[in-house]
Amino acid sequence: MERFGLSKDIAALNTLLSALVKERSVELAQEAFLEFKESIPVNDHSFNILIHGWCKNRKMDVARSTMEEMERHGFRPDVFYLFG
Repeated sequence: MERFGLSKDIAALNTLLSALVKERSVELAQEAFLEFKESIPVNDHSFNILIHGWCKNRKMDVARSTMEEMERHGFRPDVFYLFG
């Protein structure tokens, strides 16, 4: 992110994840999430973006796995993102 002039924070990460999911590149979004989650504290919005992307791509098993990880981090899935 920094090489594109973006600050390395949660807003930039979520914007990146959202853009990748909208372009049907949820696999790349997942890679970015995994790469940055150690240095940027993710939030419920980060997880919801990924869950929505997996659902749009009909990868319900991966969506469920992401939801379980989300819950382990103390967050709850947002119905808007699941079905919005």
